[in-house]
Amino acid sequence: RVGVVVFPGTNCEHDVAWAVGLLGGEAELVWHDRTDLDGLDAVVVPCGGGGMAVGLGVVARQLSPKTKIIAVNVDTSASMALSRKEGQVMTPVVPSSTIADSVAGAVSENTLRLGQKYIDDVVVVKEASLKGSIAELLRRHRMVVEGSAALGLAAITGGLLPKSLKRVCVVLSGANIDVVRVKDIVAH
Repeated sequence: RVGVVVFPGTNCEHDVAWAVGLLGGEAELVWHDRTDLDGLDAVVVPCGGGGMAVGLGVVARQLSPKTKIIAVNVDTSASMALSRKEGQVMTPVVPSSTIADSVAGAVSENTLRLGQKYIDDVVVVKEASLKGSIAELLRRHRMVVEGSAALGLAAITGGLLPKSLKRVCVVLSGANIDVVRVKDIVAH
């Protein structure tokens, strides 16, 4: 098991301790899959403030340094992508309604700094593509996922990942979605 140290807030001086402490669950997700991680070309992970992607990156670097961490932002809240491009924390305007609500928001100074170190790339998918990915996962795999969890599949089906990646793990991070919304998505 990954040792977990919890720090209040987001302004810790110790990079790895902060990332693993704040993100113990995400880091443990990689730790449990460590036997499969070594052969992966990439892990594709939903990204809002960057915490899960950084936590996965910290552990992946120790277990499988060649495995790339690719974070996925939604275009309506692409804080990590925009901040990395500008080299400083940038807060995009977030619409009042997004199907990827759990990744709406901004990165912090620490998360950006750690993201620059532990996230290899950030891709941005269109909000409109998420409904198709949610429907695809339900129809073909009988999996109900929330909008944020559909980001990785949307990146793949949108052709946003390098073609050179052959073995890719996509993190499907949650199923917190209203039944009525799922019904509407599947109907269309």
